[in-house]
Amino acid sequence: PDGKFSLGCLRCVGACGLAPVVLIGEKVYGRVSPAGVADILKEYE
Repeated sequence: PDGKFSLGCLRCVGACGLAPVVLIGEKVYGRVSPAGVADILKEYE
């Protein structure tokens, strides 16, 4: 709602074994749960 982040779908980031992943810049976060996304985004606030 505040416009700080956007969400998009990616085809392949070369980390199939870590899926589902979140990619922020060049950093890949692996095996992310829906609740884990909020925790990751807190690092960037």
